[in-house]
Amino acid sequence: MVQQFLRAAGITPPVDLVDNAGVSLIKNYELNTLKDGPVDYVGIYCQTTPENPEQMTVVFPEARETYDVRAGKYLGRVKQAALPLKAFGAALFARLDYTVSGLTVTAGDAARGSAVSLAVKLAFKGTSQPGRHVVRLEVLAPDGTKSFFYTQNVNTRNGGWQGEIHTALNDQSGAWTVKAREVLSGTTATTTFRLK
Repeated sequence: MVQQFLRAAGITPPVDLVDNAGVSLIKNYELNTLKDGPVDYVGIYCQTTPENPEQMTVVFPEARETYDVRAGKYLGRVKQAALPLKAFGAALFARLDYTVSGLTVTAGDAARGSAVSLAVKLAFKGTSQPGRHVVRLEVLAPDGTKSFFYTQNVNTRNGGWQGEIHTALNDQSGAWTVKAREVLSGTTATTTFRLK
């Protein structure tokens, strides 16, 4: 009844959730939206399993470049997407007016105990100015073990980020690996640096 009052007042949810017959089932879901500059996020939490979850679809107000963030998958310039959620499942979509077309990460060699310079650069396709993007930097020692001290998330501005890792005097010498992953699209890149 509350939904009917809201619709009569012209207040509608930012997205709709429908089955293959076009019947709205939004009452079974929790919706959360967030705007971060030019990027709109839509989070959906399923409270109860619909009768046929594989037939559920999320319908957005208009067609935009859309990513399934949890899957790290580009869905295309779409107005709707499949939403096969069961009870207690969640989905997160990012919607924007450009696409992430590439990622590069570079690192400089250094002596143990000094700073290693890092740089991340994202490439985009589209006419819109890119917003903030998060890149996960995972750092692995020469023996392949993950360094939790150096692994971090960084925020890019205008498609780039520069920073440093301050290494320890007792770090392993040799070739270290940096694996970068842009969180929204799942785009990855890898580089190495040497500690002497």
